Amino acid sequence: MKETVESILATPNSSQKNVMIVDDNNYYRSMRYEYHQLAAKFNTGYLQIYMDTRLELPCESWENSLTIDSADLNNPSMMSKIWVRIQEAISNPVSTIKRLEEKKLVAEQSKLCNNHNVVHNIDKALRKQISQYIREHKEKNSARVLAAQLNDIRQSVMEDAKRGIIVPPADILKADESIDMPKLETWVTTIFLQRCSSQHGHDLVILE
Repeated sequence: MKETVESILATPNSSQKNVMIVDDNNYYRSMRYEYHQLAAKFNTGYLQIYMDTRLELPCESWENSLTIDSADLNNPSMMSKIWVRIQEAISNPVSTIKRLEEKKLVAEQSKLCNNHNVVHNIDKALRKQISQYIREHKEKNSARVLAAQLNDIRQSVMEDAKRGIIVPPADILKADESIDMPKLETWVTTIFLQRCSSQHGHDLVILE
């Protein structure tokens, strides 16, 4: 059966779209997965219609399963429902879905990497400090001028962090390699205040 299906899929027909119904036992998920892989290989859609309790219950997202019980068989709208699902499968080939899932996974991994990136979190902590100082001093000073001065300090700290001129304490990394943000923010606050103090006498408007 599988060889026959693969042979048909390997013969492209650009003039029309066809629906291939595989009427086989496929009791186990692993058996059904072989056809899912064929759908991915030949960039076509995949849909399961689950009707028998003897089959291994579909539970994986890739199975794209439509469950039908005996009562549904007497429902005149069931064929329309099945056809809608078939059209959705045709419009969303397995390979396309896989690429989207892979992109999502890469994005999630990239986000996780950024969250664990010390320099990235230093920048977040600095921006938090800047927002706090502007809120505390905006009534006495121009918020725009103040933000520009503080941003210069932020950039100088970031540049030194990237070049390794300043190095955060080693204990900001937890055993699971995640970042202890309270410790990092405490360290960043100290560095930030030191840089602010060094600007005293150079028209840093937040210092009184």
